Amino acid sequence: MGLDINFYKIKDYACFQKSRKAREIEAAFADELEKKYKKEYTEYSKKWSIWWGNHGPNDPEPVIDFLTPEEDLTLHNNMTRTEFYEIKCGFDTMREIDALYMRKQNWMVEFVNNIHPEYKNKDTGEIENCEYVALTKDDINELISRMKKITDSTGWDFSKEIKWSQKPPKKSLELAKELLPTVSGFFYGDTDYSPHYFTSLYHYMITFTTFLQEDLADDEYLIYCANW
Repeated sequence: MGLDINFYKIKDYACFQKSRKAREIEAAFADELEKKYKKEYTEYSKKWSIWWGNHGPNDPEPVIDFLTPEEDLTLHNNMTRTEFYEIKCGFDTMREIDALYMRKQNWMVEFVNNIHPEYKNKDTGEIENCEYVALTKDDINELISRMKKITDSTGWDFSKEIKWSQKPPKKSLELAKELLPTVSGFFYGDTDYSPHYFTSLYHYMITFTTFLQEDLADDEYLIYCANW
């Protein structure tokens, strides 16, 4: 449990955008239905929870039977469209880039929120859990540049062990809060600017630099996905 950030690669950016639009349409219509049938959805959720915890092999699963035929058809078509684009774009076959995986690096969430506000949910003002965000090479270079400015400012030799009791210089703390600030959230991890924060930045600076130089083709995009 906690903040996990995974990265993937795609080539068809146009398809990615169509998939994103399909998910937005599906989510917006589903929200409308939940508001319209708030009482009915609440009762359905209760019945489903009871069924899930106690059902036998012959007990039928509760169904949503309160929608109009037109609403049910629209809901089904929206879900089908989303699934179509996910398959067409290859989302079902995307493999995680293990070297870039992040665990509770909440500064990355804030970085993506700030450079891609167009992905934010209008109601929450944040990028939703498990949302795919396409990062360009310029985005990655900007991330690397910020990491370098912060880590260089410490004057530390990161090739050697950094003691956890070591205090970062005031200038480094100021740069960190300005360029790659931490952010709190549900099991997001530590928000302190400790030596662990700075050593993590250095590690990912090297990792992203290598990835950008050796593993990301000119026609590829890096997909970011945070879940918690």
